[in-house]
Amino acid sequence: MIRDPHLVFDEAPCVKETKVRIKAQTIRQERIIMDFPSIERINEILDELAEELPPIFFEKLNLGIVLLDEMKRHPASQGDDLWILGEYTRGPIGNGIRLYYLSLKTVFNRLDEQSLVEKLRGVLRHEFRHHLEFLSGERGLEIEDEAFLKAYQNRKRPK
Repeated sequence: MIRDPHLVFDEAPCVKETKVRIKAQTIRQERIIMDFPSIERINEILDELAEELPPIFFEKLNLGIVLLDEMKRHPASQGDDLWILGEYTRGPIGNGIRLYYLSLKTVFNRLDEQSLVEKLRGVLRHEFRHHLEFLSGERGLEIEDEAFLKAYQNRKRPK
C-alpha cells in the first residue's frame, strides 16, 4: 500500500471516510499553496478599499496612500515576529499612509483572498484612524498601539 505522507489512514478505511479526508486535506493544501497576490493586485485591492471611505477622510492626506515594495521590521521585534504593515506619516511636506507589501506578504501569506481583503481593510483603516486622530488632537490609537507593544515585550521577556 502506497501512503501519502500528508494523509493518515487506518489500515482498512472505508471509502467514504477516505474521500472526506482527502477532500479536507486538499482544501487545506490549496489554501496554504495559494500564491500571495502580486504587488499590483494588492494595490488594486487597496484602491477598492480606499473607495469605501468617505472623501472627508482624505482631507490633509496630501501624500496619499503608498504601497512600497519593502519589508519593515519593528525596531522592538525580538525575532522575526513583529512587522510594520503600515505607517501614518506626517511632516513638513505633508501627511500620508505607507503600506509595506513585503511585510504584508510575510504576515498574511497563508490567507485566502477574502480573508486577505479583510486584513488589508483593517490595516488601512488603522492608519486612517491615526490620520483622523492626529487631525482632531486625539491619541486613543497611539495609546492602544503602545499597550499592544508593551504586552508583546512582556510576552517576550525571559522568565
